[in-house]
Amino acid sequence: MSQFTRVTVSESEFDGIPAIRIQKLLSLISASEFKDKIMEHLKVAGHEKEYVAIAGASTLFNRVEEVKRKYVKFDVLTTFDQVNFKLAAEGENQFDRSVFRISFDGYEVIKFPDNDNIDVQQAIINDLNKVGEPIYDSQNQFFSKVFKFNIYANQLLNNPNSALINIVDSNLKLLKSYYTGVNANKSVNKKVIKHHYRMLQEVSTGKYFFRAMISQRYQDYNIGMSVFVALLSLHHAANEHKKNYIIREFSYTESTISVIFENTKGIIDKRLGEVRFQVLLTNNETTKGAVKLAGMFAIMVQVDGNIVPLEASQQQRSQKKYADKILSISHAHKPETAIAAMNTVTLLKNVEEQLFKEVGKIGTAKTSEQLKDLFKERLGNSKSLASSEATHKQLESLFKQQADSFLKLLEIMGKAQLIIEQDGAEAKEVLRHIVHSVLFDTEAPSDNLEEDSDGE
Repeated sequence: MSQFTRVTVSESEFDGIPAIRIQKLLSLISASEFKDKIMEHLKVAGHEKEYVAIAGASTLFNRVEEVKRKYVKFDVLTTFDQVNFKLAAEGENQFDRSVFRISFDGYEVIKFPDNDNIDVQQAIINDLNKVGEPIYDSQNQFFSKVFKFNIYANQLLNNPNSALINIVDSNLKLLKSYYTGVNANKSVNKKVIKHHYRMLQEVSTGKYFFRAMISQRYQDYNIGMSVFVALLSLHHAANEHKKNYIIREFSYTESTISVIFENTKGIIDKRLGEVRFQVLLTNNETTKGAVKLAGMFAIMVQVDGNIVPLEASQQQRSQKKYADKILSISHAHKPETAIAAMNTVTLLKNVEEQLFKEVGKIGTAKTSEQLKDLFKERLGNSKSLASSEATHKQLESLFKQQADSFLKLLEIMGKAQLIIEQDGAEAKEVLRHIVHSVLFDTEAPSDNLEEDSDGE
């Protein structure tokens, strides 16, 4: 659905306000059940009137608050017999006919992670019988998690034959009928099927959406909280270690965010030129990964008279430990564990120093032309880079240039970044991993960049 697209905001779109007061930032965690503990751990008391002098922070704050005003998020924990399914009417188009809306007869627990307005909450509770349309992969998650019949259901739903689509409808109604009896008579079967549903209400229209299935162990470490923690951590680090952070760019949806912070005080390498330390904040409110802060770097490359920050980050595969990890909180982490990990000032300094040491190893095993060929090969082999025809033609023309020096190689890679980032933020994320793997001549990054739903 077009309204749920990812928005990217670059420096040219920032509001120009150089700093933002901590007191104002507190609204990012105003509805969080962990607000007091976070404030205590990050030593906010007595510093509320201080300004976080990070260029772009004001724009970032305003965009996060704008999303909070646009959507009310709420999580419904309920038993299967309390869930209703509505198949689109016969006259609706084929896409709509393959979609089940869901609503609720009741609930066991309902939470509003970033809205503390009691009137708003009560109005939504009164509206639980109104259907929510599935968005993203939520319908497939439901079929997979509840009875593991996603392949069967999707094959029937994607068939133009209405009779086959109705089979799924009948199956769901039979299952609901069965579990209604089970829950009414606990002696029949003591196992009660419960699931957690992340729902959205679009404030302007009152329309409801089914966003995702989440775990019953789910803890709400949301976008507002992660932005607050990142800004406060970098603020403290800047003061303690004399750094100067800016926001290079950020992108977001209603449930995800990615922010690149950059320390403008870089190092000068004889071969690479200026290299700057960057911090990547990511948060996905509906997957296991939750809040992550990771170190990366950018080589400031000259391209046609302009400076282009060629970004490189190591892909973090879960089975390995990485030196550039600063913070990693899962939605399954207990609050005391998550909050204890939020003090990252020392880690920020250590990771920056370690990355700058590693930079000296760049491009020492192959010639510049060999690395250019490796770069071209990995771009071509990446299934995650679904380049447009125009992008493909531009890259083909670019790679005809000879990388007769390391600086020329960096210029070619910088130009490739400018071309590929036109295909969106996701493409640029994939590219960062490829750039890192080529510069250090390590294994190619995995194409499986999607995280699993935060289920059990």
